[in-house]
Amino acid sequence: AETIHTDTFTHSNVVAEIDRGLALTKKCQNFREMRVAFDPVYNGVGMSYAQAYANEVVTKGICVFNMVKGNLKEAMIASVNMGRDTDCLSAVSAGISGALSGAGSVPEEWIKQVDAATLKMPITCSRRTLRQSTDGLYDAFRARLARMRTYAAQMEEA
Repeated sequence: AETIHTDTFTHSNVVAEIDRGLALTKKCQNFREMRVAFDPVYNGVGMSYAQAYANEVVTKGICVFNMVKGNLKEAMIASVNMGRDTDCLSAVSAGISGALSGAGSVPEEWIKQVDAATLKMPITCSRRTLRQSTDGLYDAFRARLARMRTYAAQMEEA
């Protein structure tokens, strides 16, 4: 298999890589099978290999999302057990899953654990809770949508 080791890809290369990943993992039933399937592609051996690149994380995240059929809890569990860049992989697979199912699908005990860890970790850049972060993103989206509607109304009048 071709070893992929750079994150400088064109749009068509990224799409091709995602398509290859989906084809490679279409029969995978769990994260163990998926990890073995990806090892020759991203030059790794199980969970012992070093850095990951953005194209790898996105490809794996979409493949995990596909494997668990959008189940947020299963996406998070599979992602953190894949190895390498598990936090980013979880963000991609669970982010897509959560966008479909909503924040209510995240177990409350997980939210509490993440919030506690965020507040305790000395090198964490943000001290916001998950609720504060999601509410902030939602408010920013609504504000942008309001500006776009105002602009569209002005264009219709022009």
